[in-house]
Amino acid sequence: MGELGKLQGSGFRVQGSGSFRPKPLSTGPIGSRFRLLLFGILLFSYMGAFPALDLPPACSATVSAHKFHASFTQMEFNRQEKSVEIAIRLFSDDFTEILSRRAGKHISLDVSKEAEKAAFAYVSEKLEIKNRQGVSLKPVWVGMEPQVDTTWVYLEIPLADGFSGATIRNQLFFDLFEDQTNVIGFKESTKKADLIFSPGDTFKPIPDLH
Repeated sequence: MGELGKLQGSGFRVQGSGSFRPKPLSTGPIGSRFRLLLFGILLFSYMGAFPALDLPPACSATVSAHKFHASFTQMEFNRQEKSVEIAIRLFSDDFTEILSRRAGKHISLDVSKEAEKAAFAYVSEKLEIKNRQGVSLKPVWVGMEPQVDTTWVYLEIPLADGFSGATIRNQLFFDLFEDQTNVIGFKESTKKADLIFSPGDTFKPIPDLH
């Protein structure tokens, strides 16, 4: 089991291989650490560099007032299971808006089959990994943890060879915002690497982990 640990939230529906259990989520008010992280991501996106990313615990944000648009994804390779465990943190209002637009009706973020189906369809379309042979890998839905301000989505992708030679694209919310920034942190054991995606970006090689 990766360091993401076990989710303790009620109503969380788990599928996948059974080995991946996301970490517990905090529900306290947003702190200065998260604001600084958001500011730092925006700054480094213009500088073309971003240090190794450890995503802080999910925390509540004043979404209605957020000034820019970002998503945060952590991918951890589980060598024992030969799979990548994925945790994606999204602003709930942005996620609700895009799912509702696509459905042509309001989609509430909850653990209903309708919401999970819509969420999985969108995320699996916009977030894609290809292995070293260039084959697109099909994700497995693990679950979703909707909160008032942020929502976590959990996926699992089989990747027998690990991150080496694989490519990835992350176009979440590019169809909503011109200033969207998507940050991915990769991890295997103690090794880490990061990528940033902006509108116009397509597939990028997953960098070597150090």
